Amino acid sequence: MKIIVLGNVGSGKTTISQLIKSRFPEFEYLAIDTFRQNLSDGSDEGETVAKETFVDAVTTDNRNQILEFTGLGEVATMLEEKFMDSDAIILVLVLVADTDICLQRIANRKHKVPFPSKRLPIEELIKQSEYFFSSGMLPLRWSLTPKTTLLKTPNNDLVQQNYILSCIESFIKINL
Repeated sequence: MKIIVLGNVGSGKTTISQLIKSRFPEFEYLAIDTFRQNLSDGSDEGETVAKETFVDAVTTDNRNQILEFTGLGEVATMLEEKFMDSDAIILVLVLVADTDICLQRIANRKHKVPFPSKRLPIEELIKQSEYFFSSGMLPLRWSLTPKTTLLKTPNNDLVQQNYILSCIESFIKINL
């Protein structure tokens, strides 16, 4: 089973992913940001190595994995293609948080992720990406992947976080 956690920068992907991992320790947790921190120096070459290594670590079998990334760009395209012929059961969780909340969460972060330097400032990236997360475009891309269930939900506060976790727990109990 794969639990794919998508959302804008600062939408709470890491928090939700780590909560899932703590409740279900049998799941392997893979986050693109971890690969960036370990393998990239912020250059385009480093970003390519981080992306390819992340995608290579994802299996197409039913090994339990939590995959965390925005859901946009090359990584999303590579993983969508990888899962097209897969038998894995997939839950795609799209987290939507208000732009102001994403910006506040980013400002409070203690860790920095090495993105290629010629990219947009993170604040601009959040604002430009908001359309994909608030519209139905991102879930539509993943709906073409076999054996995939989509859950698009707000993630602005603890009440919503608890709702998300209860949905995930139900999904896992039904499908494991």
